Amino acid sequence: VIYAADMNMHNKNQALSKNIQCNLQTFADPVLVFRALENILVNAIKYSPEKSIISIYGYLKDDMIQLEVQDQGPGIPTQDIQHILSAFYKADKSRNQKNGGYGLGLAIADKIMQQHGGEVILENLSPNGLKVTLSIPVKGEHYVAQ
Repeated sequence: VIYAADMNMHNKNQALSKNIQCNLQTFADPVLVFRALENILVNAIKYSPEKSIISIYGYLKDDMIQLEVQDQGPGIPTQDIQHILSAFYKADKSRNQKNGGYGLGLAIADKIMQQHGGEVILENLSPNGLKVTLSIPVKGEHYVAQ
């Protein structure tokens, strides 16, 4: 777990649940993929309530590695889902003033996934929470350094 994320989770009495299949390998840039996952995890911690559980799953689906982060926060308003991956876009202006941030974390993660031929998939959970999936091709021929 990322040190800063671990400290923030500790301060909010949150727990991390991990279920990652072994031997998930790709030719993706590990530093960039780590950065994308870090951005998603930091958001999950920020928007989840105290004493909640944040879950990380890693598995292979078809020829794609799926890294899922599920939180117990408020999710993203339906009207904002299509815009939330844009840089500087904030779904709830008042909520973001309270929690800080610039609206770049998801945009950076999305750009990293696009560079690798993958994508970021957002899904609101019921009754609350958000699932963010980073989908990365196993084969690295799509990756283009920029």
